[in-house]
Amino acid sequence: MVKTLTSWRTLLLLVVVIYHCDQQWLMEPTKAAVSIFFISSGFLLSMRHPVERFSWSGWKRFVLHSASKLYPLQWLGLAILLLFQWIFIVPKVDASLLAHVALVQSWIPVREIFFGYNGHAWFLASLLFCYLCYPLLNYLAHRTRLWQQCLFMAVVTVVFAVSLPHTTGAQREFLYVFPLIRVWDFVLGIVLHGLYRACGKTDFSPSRLLATVIEVVVLLLFLELILINKKTDYITPYEDFLTWWLPMGAVVFSTAMLHGREGYLGRALMCRPLQWLGQLGFELYVFQGIAALMFNYLVAPVFGHFGIMVYGDYVWGVLPILIPLAWVVNRCFSRPVGRWLSSRFPNT
Repeated sequence: MVKTLTSWRTLLLLVVVIYHCDQQWLMEPTKAAVSIFFISSGFLLSMRHPVERFSWSGWKRFVLHSASKLYPLQWLGLAILLLFQWIFIVPKVDASLLAHVALVQSWIPVREIFFGYNGHAWFLASLLFCYLCYPLLNYLAHRTRLWQQCLFMAVVTVVFAVSLPHTTGAQREFLYVFPLIRVWDFVLGIVLHGLYRACGKTDFSPSRLLATVIEVVVLLLFLELILINKKTDYITPYEDFLTWWLPMGAVVFSTAMLHGREGYLGRALMCRPLQWLGQLGFELYVFQGIAALMFNYLVAPVFGHFGIMVYGDYVWGVLPILIPLAWVVNRCFSRPVGRWLSSRFPNT
């Protein structure tokens, strides 16, 4: 289940990246991929770390382990970005860099800060908050009935849908990254895990053909909403993250329910190349902006332009940079750092 889910979210991230290649800025916020990262994180943590196994010492170890995965990746991204700017651009360093070093930039309602430097890394700051809150959130989930959790999430969705149109564009942009808002994606993952456990008691055993139909329907729902988001004017930017809860929640839930009974799409997602790609999900997300800069300043000048002018013509130009870069970071940095931390702090 975990491997298939990581393949799903990584593949969807790349699909959205490719789909936006005809935009003025290739690596614009990939809203669908952001949602599935938060939702799947809540689901998988709820599955791996049941609340009854937590204690105060266990919570401290959990926090240390979570922080050890996010902070080194953020610091490496900042170091590469500043080095790149120092070589090709006039480096812009000010006091807001400290917020990025501390991974608190998504708490500060200033666009130049929460989208500054490695702009996509706001996701790490909000995810860190979700990790910190996880024991409390899961405890509350176990103290309430499943129907109450579903009703609560429905109420939250309605409140967001009613409130967001009354905010300004700048306010919506901040709310899009604000940890207290994005935590609800994470909570949705916890609720979906509760639904999965409840449904696991039923005798659900679809045939290969029916499982494939379910997977196709989920994929078409995702593609339909991305087209609606693209072609319509009534969806306001940074308000549409609500629309991704349904398809991304469906991806997570269907993947869990079809575990061991996957259709043809699910089995394709279990192939070795996608499993390998799925392991690079965090690196692919965090370093997509840096890969775009590399394309802009190293590759595009060969064609007589900077990259921002030729993304539409060279739609695949960034991926051959992004994927090897993510692999190198994962192989030469994330894994060694993880092994070193495990040896120094064996209880984490």
